[in-house]
Amino acid sequence: MRQAMMLLCCAALVACGSSSSNETFHANMTAAQELPVPNVNNPPPAGTAVFTNNGDGTVSYTVTGANTTATATGVTPANNYSGMHIHLGASGVIAGVAVPLTTPPNGSNSFTVTGTFSQSTITQAGVTLDQVLTALRNGGAYINVHTSPRNPGGEMRGQIQTGGL
Repeated sequence: MRQAMMLLCCAALVACGSSSSNETFHANMTAAQELPVPNVNNPPPAGTAVFTNNGDGTVSYTVTGANTTATATGVTPANNYSGMHIHLGASGVIAGVAVPLTTPPNGSNSFTVTGTFSQSTITQAGVTLDQVLTALRNGGAYINVHTSPRNPGGEMRGQIQTGGL
Protein backbone atom coordinates (compact mmCIF):
# COMPACT_ATOMS: atom_id res chain seq x y z
CA MET A 1 0.00 0.00 0.00
CA ARG A 2 2.78 2.41 0.93
CA GLN A 3 4.61 1.73 -2.33
CA ALA A 4 1.41 2.27 -4.33
CA MET A 5 0.86 5.64 -2.65
CA MET A 6 4.45 6.67 -3.44
CA LEU A 7 3.97 5.76 -7.11
CA LEU A 8 0.67 7.63 -7.21
CA CYS A 9 2.30 10.77 -5.75
CA CYS A 10 5.16 10.60 -8.28
CA ALA A 11 2.71 10.20 -11.15
CA ALA A 12 0.72 13.20 -9.92
CA LEU A 13 3.85 15.36 -9.82
CA VAL A 14 4.76 14.38 -13.38
CA ALA A 15 1.22 15.08 -14.60
CA CYS A 16 1.30 18.54 -13.04
CA GLY A 17 4.46 19.48 -14.95
CA SER A 18 6.68 19.60 -11.90
CA SER A 19 10.13 21.07 -12.28
CA SER A 20 13.05 18.78 -12.86
CA SER A 21 16.54 20.07 -12.28
CA ASN A 22 18.95 20.21 -15.20
CA GLU A 23 16.25 19.41 -17.73
CA THR A 24 17.45 20.72 -21.12
CA PHE A 25 15.62 22.02 -24.20
CA HIS A 26 16.85 23.36 -27.54
CA ALA A 27 15.74 25.07 -30.73
CA ASN A 28 17.30 25.44 -34.16
CA MET A 29 16.14 28.78 -35.55
CA THR A 30 15.82 29.57 -39.26
CA ALA A 31 14.13 32.24 -41.35
CA ALA A 32 12.14 29.50 -43.12
CA GLN A 33 10.21 28.74 -39.90
CA GLU A 34 9.18 32.37 -39.28
CA LEU A 35 5.64 33.63 -39.96
CA PRO A 36 5.04 35.84 -41.82
CA VAL A 37 7.93 35.14 -44.19
CA PRO A 38 10.71 37.59 -43.28
CA ASN A 39 12.73 39.87 -45.58
CA VAL A 40 16.25 38.48 -45.05
CA ASN A 41 19.70 38.46 -46.61
CA ASN A 42 21.51 35.63 -48.37
CA PRO A 43 22.68 33.57 -46.57
CA PRO A 44 19.57 33.73 -44.38
CA PRO A 45 19.78 34.05 -40.60
CA ALA A 46 20.09 30.97 -38.43
CA GLY A 47 20.65 30.37 -34.75
CA THR A 48 20.38 28.03 -31.81
CA ALA A 49 18.91 28.25 -28.35
CA VAL A 50 19.55 26.06 -25.32
CA PHE A 51 17.38 26.29 -22.20
CA THR A 52 18.12 24.59 -18.87
CA ASN A 53 15.50 24.15 -16.15
CA ASN A 54 17.61 24.77 -13.05
CA GLY A 55 15.02 23.16 -10.76
CA ASP A 56 14.93 26.23 -8.50
CA GLY A 57 12.24 28.23 -10.27
CA THR A 58 14.62 29.60 -12.91
CA VAL A 59 15.46 28.65 -16.48
CA SER A 60 18.85 29.63 -17.92
CA TYR A 61 19.39 30.13 -21.64
CA THR A 62 22.04 30.74 -24.26
CA VAL A 63 20.94 31.94 -27.69
CA THR A 64 23.18 32.49 -30.71
CA GLY A 65 22.40 33.91 -34.12
CA ALA A 66 24.24 34.74 -37.32
CA ASN A 67 23.56 36.37 -40.69
CA THR A 68 20.71 38.48 -39.32
CA THR A 69 19.59 41.68 -41.02
CA ALA A 70 20.81 43.75 -38.06
CA THR A 71 23.26 46.34 -39.30
CA ALA A 72 26.67 47.36 -38.03
CA THR A 73 26.87 50.51 -35.92
CA GLY A 74 26.75 53.64 -38.06
CA VAL A 75 25.08 51.99 -41.08
CA THR A 76 22.13 53.92 -42.48
CA PRO A 77 19.35 52.97 -42.59
CA ALA A 78 19.75 51.09 -39.33
CA ASN A 79 18.02 47.77 -38.70
CA ASN A 80 18.21 46.84 -35.04
CA TYR A 81 17.28 43.89 -32.84
CA SER A 82 13.93 44.74 -31.31
CA GLY A 83 13.17 41.65 -29.25
CA MET A 84 13.65 37.98 -28.56
CA HIS A 85 10.85 35.93 -27.00
CA ILE A 86 9.36 32.57 -26.16
CA HIS A 87 5.84 32.17 -27.52
CA LEU A 88 3.44 29.38 -26.51
CA GLY A 89 2.39 28.02 -29.88
CA ALA A 90 2.74 24.94 -32.06
CA SER A 91 4.78 24.82 -35.24
CA GLY A 92 3.16 26.98 -37.92
CA VAL A 93 1.10 28.94 -35.39
CA ILE A 94 1.64 32.60 -34.47
CA ALA A 95 1.18 33.24 -30.75
CA GLY A 96 1.63 36.14 -28.36
CA VAL A 97 4.75 36.72 -26.29
CA ALA A 98 4.87 34.58 -23.14
CA VAL A 99 8.47 35.15 -21.99
CA PRO A 100 10.58 38.10 -23.11
CA LEU A 101 14.28 37.21 -23.27
CA THR A 102 17.28 39.52 -23.31
CA THR A 103 17.33 41.38 -26.64
CA PRO A 104 20.61 40.90 -28.54
CA PRO A 105 22.91 43.93 -28.53
CA ASN A 106 22.83 46.06 -31.67
CA GLY A 107 25.83 46.70 -33.88
CA SER A 108 26.42 43.29 -35.47
CA ASN A 109 24.56 40.74 -37.56
CA SER A 110 25.61 37.96 -35.16
CA PHE A 111 25.12 37.58 -31.42
CA THR A 112 25.32 35.38 -28.35
CA VAL A 113 23.02 36.16 -25.44
CA THR A 114 22.77 34.45 -22.06
CA GLY A 115 20.21 35.01 -19.36
CA THR A 116 17.70 33.55 -16.93
CA PHE A 117 13.94 33.77 -16.62
CA SER A 118 11.51 32.90 -13.84
CA GLN A 119 7.83 33.28 -12.96
CA SER A 120 8.28 37.03 -12.49
CA THR A 121 9.58 37.36 -16.06
CA ILE A 122 6.53 35.78 -17.72
CA THR A 123 4.34 38.47 -19.31
CA GLN A 124 1.44 36.42 -20.69
CA ALA A 125 -1.49 36.85 -18.31
CA GLY A 126 -2.35 33.80 -16.25
CA VAL A 127 0.61 31.72 -17.46
CA THR A 128 2.80 30.01 -14.87
CA LEU A 129 6.38 28.78 -15.10
CA ASP A 130 5.09 25.20 -14.88
CA GLN A 131 2.86 25.86 -17.91
CA VAL A 132 5.83 27.25 -19.86
CA LEU A 133 7.91 24.19 -18.94
CA THR A 134 5.08 21.87 -19.98
CA ALA A 135 4.89 23.65 -23.35
CA LEU A 136 8.67 23.30 -23.77
CA ARG A 137 8.40 19.57 -23.01
CA ASN A 138 5.53 19.04 -25.45
CA GLY A 139 6.76 21.06 -28.47
CA GLY A 140 4.18 23.76 -27.76
CA ALA A 141 6.59 26.70 -27.62
CA TYR A 142 8.91 28.53 -29.99
CA ILE A 143 11.59 31.20 -29.80
CA ASN A 144 12.06 33.99 -32.29
CA VAL A 145 14.22 37.04 -32.86
CA HIS A 146 12.77 40.34 -34.13
CA THR A 147 14.46 43.21 -35.97
CA SER A 148 13.12 46.64 -36.75
CA PRO A 149 12.14 48.13 -39.05
CA ARG A 150 12.87 45.25 -41.44
CA ASN A 151 11.29 42.25 -39.66
CA PRO A 152 9.17 43.42 -36.73
CA GLY A 153 7.22 40.13 -36.76
CA GLY A 154 10.45 38.15 -36.49
CA GLU A 155 13.23 37.12 -38.81
CA MET A 156 14.07 33.68 -37.46
CA ARG A 157 12.19 31.16 -35.38
CA GLY A 158 12.67 27.72 -33.92
CA GLN A 159 10.32 25.25 -32.23
CA ILE A 160 11.66 24.31 -28.79
CA GLN A 161 12.28 20.60 -28.23
CA THR A 162 13.46 18.44 -25.35
CA GLY A 163 17.16 17.61 -25.02
CA GLY A 164 20.34 19.46 -25.78
CA LEU A 165 21.80 20.30 -29.16
